[in-house]
Amino acid sequence: YKTNPAGETAIGKHIAVIGGGNTSVDAATAAVRLGAETVTILYRRSESEMPAFKHEYEHAKADGVIYKWLANPVEFLGDTDVDAVKCVRMELGEPDESGRRQPIEVPGSEFTIPADMVFLALGQVADEAFINSIPGVGISHGRIIADPKNGKTSNPRIFAGGDVVHGAMEVVNAVQAGKLAAVEIAEFLSNGEN
Repeated sequence: YKTNPAGETAIGKHIAVIGGGNTSVDAATAAVRLGAETVTILYRRSESEMPAFKHEYEHAKADGVIYKWLANPVEFLGDTDVDAVKCVRMELGEPDESGRRQPIEVPGSEFTIPADMVFLALGQVADEAFINSIPGVGISHGRIIADPKNGKTSNPRIFAGGDVVHGAMEVVNAVQAGKLAAVEIAEFLSNGEN
């Protein structure tokens, strides 16, 4: 299918996608369908630690996406444009406070893959400095504590939802949290609370 029916989409011959989530899988699959010769996902952890949905990963594999597990990009190579990605092999160490095993660089394990186009599809996190600056709001593990039913926080004038409460999730979850909070905010304002 065409994702840009109004015109052609420029795509490289050899695509590298950095990341292991659903966004990386979507980018890789789109690159294949747009005509890239090779598409490689580079992920610094193993297959079992990959956060992408299993069915998304399987579809991408079926489309011909290549996975390089325990591979961490360290440099883009090329004179004026990128023509390769230099990587280093990783191994998994001990779990950190989140429970995830941390990748550790394997000395002397550098390798390169050809790439004339690179997509960065890395995780997102909320701005902790901003979150910490909000007065009177409870915070746990860098996230705002809010009632999932209505977005209420410990500060009665502040409501929260989406990634700042739950961490990275799909946008539909943030939209739903916003709708629930909007109902509560409307009630808050109609009661003359300000």
